[in-house]
Amino acid sequence: MFDQCLYFNTTALARTLEREWSKAFKPFGLTPSQAFMLRVIVERPGLLQSALANALAISRPTATRTLDGLQKLGLVER
Repeated sequence: MFDQCLYFNTTALARTLEREWSKAFKPFGLTPSQAFMLRVIVERPGLLQSALANALAISRPTATRTLDGLQKLGLVER
């Protein structure tokens, strides 16, 4: 029924990928969002929060929450 539905198939793929990335980063105590943000920070230290949000295509409040989590883990300094 949904074999040809682009929305259904891309959403299902996104959920599957989220589960796989969550499993991959779990041993490090990170969420996929935190891990990808950390990668950007390592590649471009000192990046402004707004530029970081743009690089990850997320909102500034989402970037703030993710940074808060990384700071609590002792992985970033502001």
